Amino acid sequence: MPRSFEALVQEACRELHLGYRALGQLCGLGLRTVQRHHGLPGPMYAAPLIRSLHAVNPAMARELATASFTSLELLGIEAPAAAATPAPSTAAPGEGGTLRLHAESVLLAAADAMQLPPGAVRPAVAAALGRAAELGADPKALAGQLSRPGSRAAGGARAKRAG
Repeated sequence: MPRSFEALVQEACRELHLGYRALGQLCGLGLRTVQRHHGLPGPMYAAPLIRSLHAVNPAMARELATASFTSLELLGIEAPAAAATPAPSTAAPGEGGTLRLHAESVLLAAADAMQLPPGAVRPAVAAALGRAAELGADPKALAGQLSRPGSRAAGGARAKRAG
């Protein structure tokens, strides 16, 4: 039976010799918050603890990541299995190599803007670009519209889907 998030946090703290004050500093929380919850208030605060734990006990870090509804790959701690051994590209820069570099550049820009690892934003970026292609939209015009303050797309009110 898998251990609970709370039990894993407590065990990780023992493994790393962290008291409540040190755990709070590591995860950006106040001492009182950590005391009130006897650890972390929720999985969304666990990433720094998982990163620190991975250096000492990778198996427990993986278990804590799973209990936190994420993975070491999504947190950027370990490379995804497919990316660990990339196949050598036989395409010349003009034959797809450039497209791959452009796709990686767009993905990294989105990940940087959201302060998330690239694997976490890849599905959203792919969906957004696919929808833009379906609509035949101009990427430069879309970027301008999305970056305008006060526009429905930038403001948070959900824009109606065309089509």
